[in-house]
Amino acid sequence: MQFTKDYLGAAVADLDRVLSSRRSCEPPEWADQLDRAIGQVEQSGRLEDNPLEPLEGGDPTVGAQVSSATARRQVDRLRGKMTDLLVEASDLRGCLRRAIDGKLHNDSVQRNLDGVQERAAMFAAALNRYQEEAVRLIIENITTDIGAGD
Repeated sequence: MQFTKDYLGAAVADLDRVLSSRRSCEPPEWADQLDRAIGQVEQSGRLEDNPLEPLEGGDPTVGAQVSSATARRQVDRLRGKMTDLLVEASDLRGCLRRAIDGKLHNDSVQRNLDGVQERAAMFAAALNRYQEEAVRLIIENITTDIGAGD
């Protein structure tokens, strides 16, 4: 695993900020901000897969080889989760657009956005869990690699 700037962390923080700012914005403005925030998550999520690529050797503070079969399975599982999160991001953006267009339900735009906000909050929570798992995996592998020669 290699360490890069935390683009996903920044995108998730922005998503959390947008979700908490809904009451201070008009619905179209908030929907635009949410759409951009989810787009940033999608873009950074595609980059996120790269830090999980195993490297040959290297300084554990810069990159670490995923040396065990268990760690490789964990990395593959995380990749699968990121793929699922990217699908959810795309679906959520489509749902947001339909909510703004009034095509989601026969309810008002406001009620449609309530449902989108709830779904986006669950999405943000799933992203936070993903990040926690990725950090745990990185720490476990660094600790294992550093202690391997002892």
